[in-house]
Amino acid sequence: RTNQTEIYYTIDNIAPFVEKIKLVNDSIVRLTFNEKIYKSNNSTATLDNVNYFQLSTSQGSLTLKSPTPESIKQNETEVDVEFGFTGAPSKGQMLEVKLNNTIFDLAGNYSSSLVSNTKVELKVDEDGDGVKDEFDKCPGTPAGEKVDASGCSQSQFDADNDGVPDYLDVCSDTPSDESADANGCSPSQKDDDDDGVNNKIDICPGTPKGEKVDGYGCTRAQSDPDGDGVHKLDDLCPNTPKGRIVDNTGCAIKNNDEDFDGVPNEDDRCPNTPPGAKVDDKGCVLNPDDEDLDGVLNEFDECPDTPIGVPVDDKGCSKQQRKELEDLLDDDGDGVPNPLDRCPDTPAGTIVDISGCSQVKIDQIITIDSDLDGVPNEDDLCPDTERGVKVDAFGCRVDEKDSDFDKVPDEIDFCPNTPIGEPVDANGCSKSQIIKDLDLDGVPNEEDRCPDTPFGEAVNKYGCSPNQVSLDTDMDGVLNEFDLCPKTNLDEKVNSDGCSKGQLDEDKDGVINALDRCPETPENAAVDEFGCELSQLIKDDDGDGVSNEKDICPGTPPGASVDKNGCAFKAPKIFAHTFNQLENKRDDDVSNVKIKLGEILVEDTNKETNPLENDVQLRIVDGEDSKMFRLEGRNLYLVSGLDYETRTIHTVIIEATNNLGISSRSGIILLVDDIPNSFTRSVFNILVFNVANEVAGPKVDHSRYYNPKAARGGVGRWKIKKQISGGNDAHLFEVKSRTKGGGKSEDSDDYLAFINPPDFENPQDHNRDGIYEVEVININTADGEATMPIVVTQSNIVVPENDPTAIQLQAVPASASDDSDGDGVIDILDNSPFVANPDQSDEDGDGVGDATDDADHDGVWNPYDTCEDTPYDTIVDAEGCAIFYLAPNSFTVNKSEKCEDQNSIRVGFNDNTYQYNISVNGVEQNDKPIVSSSWEMNNLISGNYEICITVEGQTKDTFERCYNVNVNNLNPLNVFSKSPSSSKTMKYSLSGSGKYIVTHNGNTFETTDSEIEIKMDKGLNNIKITTGVECQGIFEKNYFNSESIFVSPVPFNNEINVFVGGTDRKVLLELFNANGRLLISKTFSLDENLRDINLDTSGLPQGSYILKVNGRTVSDSKLIIKE
Repeated sequence: RTNQTEIYYTIDNIAPFVEKIKLVNDSIVRLTFNEKIYKSNNSTATLDNVNYFQLSTSQGSLTLKSPTPESIKQNETEVDVEFGFTGAPSKGQMLEVKLNNTIFDLAGNYSSSLVSNTKVELKVDEDGDGVKDEFDKCPGTPAGEKVDASGCSQSQFDADNDGVPDYLDVCSDTPSDESADANGCSPSQKDDDDDGVNNKIDICPGTPKGEKVDGYGCTRAQSDPDGDGVHKLDDLCPNTPKGRIVDNTGCAIKNNDEDFDGVPNEDDRCPNTPPGAKVDDKGCVLNPDDEDLDGVLNEFDECPDTPIGVPVDDKGCSKQQRKELEDLLDDDGDGVPNPLDRCPDTPAGTIVDISGCSQVKIDQIITIDSDLDGVPNEDDLCPDTERGVKVDAFGCRVDEKDSDFDKVPDEIDFCPNTPIGEPVDANGCSKSQIIKDLDLDGVPNEEDRCPDTPFGEAVNKYGCSPNQVSLDTDMDGVLNEFDLCPKTNLDEKVNSDGCSKGQLDEDKDGVINALDRCPETPENAAVDEFGCELSQLIKDDDGDGVSNEKDICPGTPPGASVDKNGCAFKAPKIFAHTFNQLENKRDDDVSNVKIKLGEILVEDTNKETNPLENDVQLRIVDGEDSKMFRLEGRNLYLVSGLDYETRTIHTVIIEATNNLGISSRSGIILLVDDIPNSFTRSVFNILVFNVANEVAGPKVDHSRYYNPKAARGGVGRWKIKKQISGGNDAHLFEVKSRTKGGGKSEDSDDYLAFINPPDFENPQDHNRDGIYEVEVININTADGEATMPIVVTQSNIVVPENDPTAIQLQAVPASASDDSDGDGVIDILDNSPFVANPDQSDEDGDGVGDATDDADHDGVWNPYDTCEDTPYDTIVDAEGCAIFYLAPNSFTVNKSEKCEDQNSIRVGFNDNTYQYNISVNGVEQNDKPIVSSSWEMNNLISGNYEICITVEGQTKDTFERCYNVNVNNLNPLNVFSKSPSSSKTMKYSLSGSGKYIVTHNGNTFETTDSEIEIKMDKGLNNIKITTGVECQGIFEKNYFNSESIFVSPVPFNNEINVFVGGTDRKVLLELFNANGRLLISKTFSLDENLRDINLDTSGLPQGSYILKVNGRTVSDSKLIIKE
């Protein structure tokens, strides 16, 4: 280690400066400083005097009323400077802000002038219409014309956006994709053949002058070229051979699919298939005796439309279908259906009420089920349900069930799975849901064939109501009146005329593409009914080995395997499956769950008969939910837990592969059914109050609202989930959790917290009144458990500014019969469930009973509070009366650890309202009370120090705050250098500190690494390493990284050549004999290209010599021998 050198450092030596300047509005400019600024170096007072700044403008039309601002307002690092002016600013006119008085930062650094970011351009309104240029969408408004908020006058409007103002536009509705002339007219808006029909709708341009035309600009001959009686506009087969019978699309009738089963008439062996039946590729029902394919023949099937694959009973009904059927029954014949009948065995002829019970039975039941809803009082969370309504397991009305907690009952909720907390409309739909399903029919936009279904109409799985189906029979999105192909098969893409590619006739031979075995027939050729002329019949245009004459699938892709009809073998068809399954209770062990969901039905589309009986292989494709399912043969099992509150839908992809190796995939959907969860809501109104000394911080926090009477834990599997569910200011809050010992989620404390700490001076609530409104929902996550989470804290609360935590969210479980305080009011209805309040008095009407209310928010309930009007930021005793107290941040205690006898401890006083006394290890340190903002103790040795602070005028019993400070000496700096074989780099091992300051040839960097490597410059390298603390020592060393020299020839006779590497312009060459005597010393000048030195040694005898070359970046020597 080298000699130590003293070095002094200043931690903060940067004076305040302006980082950004911005024009907030016409009369306020905002300066953003790099740090908070103050009026003086011994005060924390911010700027409040207009004389701190001086204003000026560059030449222009705007004139300042005064160079002195009208007002200034400082908020942390931002200072708003308001100025008065007359006139409007000229383009490019600038406002400049200068500093009149010195400003300081907290470290005492100061600035007397502003160097950068002092000028800002004033906004301009060049056309004088009252709208500034940056917002003016019509910058050249004629003088005097009235404009709207966008700066546009009536004369500047261009409704069709063709570039011609409306007042000059002859054609006011020019299409957006066409260019207009000076009159605002596009080519399609003209009438080139002068037949009275403009180009846009004229399908027969060039009509001879004088001839009569129809509404499309066609003469009689032009309107029906193939003479089939169908106007060319509607004719999808414009070259139909003469004599053919056609439909209203101009195509031969045989080309249609009249039973709408997806199979053309020509190939349909079952032309009268019932609507919606599942058919094979021949158009026949897969199993006509069991149309819903549930294994129960039609004649015995009580539920003939069971969804595909769902398990059924011997009558063909699933569990859900059977329940729905039984809910319609009235087993005892008393006129009350079973689900509402509380006395299901009433004798015939007995007079009953709406609950299905006689008066005698009512008198017996009412003692255990007071509201006669079928749920015993001990489990009834809604004990006052009116009679005659259907209830859930908690005794609450089913028609008021709200599974997604959006306050819209499921019965009328068009969006039943709204994420908790998203605001909804009257239909229970949030914006995110409306975007996905614009007509709110329950069918996502991407699957909706009728995207504008009138609100409330029942729809089919394609999103179309019966009325819409009658208007668009083939559900292709084109209404019948405009649909040129009204019988398009489902799932086929259509053009704007409602026609799929297969329904068109691209070679215009009179046979539509779907039936055309020769799709590229020359124009006007005579063809047969399959679209082929005689010469084409013997060809094989698609090269599949089947001649055109027999090939019913033209255009087969090259290499595809085909059947005898020339059609490629198809992939298996997996029928669409949707299963329902009740959620598992969240806390149940689901490791061994195995629930059969149903059977996957798959068709081998290549089999001529019994396509459902096949050897197609199924597998589950890996994906997000794949681990939740298992396949055993064709049966699909659930092997995982389900939680409705977490996810309501799961999907799994099934792949089917036939014996030809051809595969297809289909998504299987699992809908999770909900087991009801009890819940309550907490509506908070939170007032933010001002903290007088924000540096010291508030004296009180959220803990004063903690209810100690409700500290008992939950019972059973009790867990509660708390989420933000609404309120005008919901977006400003979050629920934070802090887990206690063990880390189990059921042991977590939840807190309602501001996302950004509130600021009294700058409220962010919806109406800026400083009162924040937020709602929290408390959900009992134990599915089906008849315990309710009751809230036991205040709901109208006050919180200090800058404190992000508002309140601990306390909720405890209560069964329907619990009465914890014994006041005769059960807990789920009690406004003070743990402190007796038998008359339920609530003077302020906030929902919290007077027995546990706290009107002055000091943490002492009203009945025990003898000082009822305590100011907000006050610490009180057990009787609610103020006691002397200083906030936790009133003091800052820091230590500076250096070397022995050089350590120090500093105490900062953030509350200057009081004077202080300090003792160290029991010894008083000040003769007079301390009035400054800090106190420091220097030249300390290592050891433990107890720093105790008292307040002048207060006894130690009233206030004393102590801090234990452990001071350690710093270790010395140790540097070990490692020199590799090459001198290009140096490696260093560092110890003694966590931070090192390294300087290499004047360039400094900091590092926390204990191993560093430095690349050496050519020439002299100075390396200095310190820790920033002088007493730890300094490492400093010089290294020379030389360029190379090369000598030739070796050995030599009289003349030698020396090549000098690098870029040095001047070098000193020296030659020594073997005894070290200097024989030659000479300086040579070199340039970038000529680096050789020739040296004549003819006067020297034979022997050994030392050759040395020195320069700025070269210092090298060679041993040379003269022959």
